[in-house]
Amino acid sequence: MHVYRGAVILPRTAQKARMACSSEALARAIKAEQAASELYTGLAEATDEPNLAAIFTALASEEERHKHRFEVEYDEVVLEGV
Repeated sequence: MHVYRGAVILPRTAQKARMACSSEALARAIKAEQAASELYTGLAEATDEPNLAAIFTALASEEERHKHRFEVEYDEVVLEGV
């Protein structure tokens, strides 16, 4: 480990290990958000109550927004190596 102007600089192998952990966590988060979106979409389709269907649809949309945020983060961390 190196210190440069107060920032910790990790050796290349530590950076790769950290990136691997981050990419795995982000991949799991993306899958979880997708599963939640599918659940809410299914519940919206299964109910005959319009107000309840609207709530489930809104929740599904929110989960899709979360998923998108994680996908952007994944792209930055894994694909761009940030």
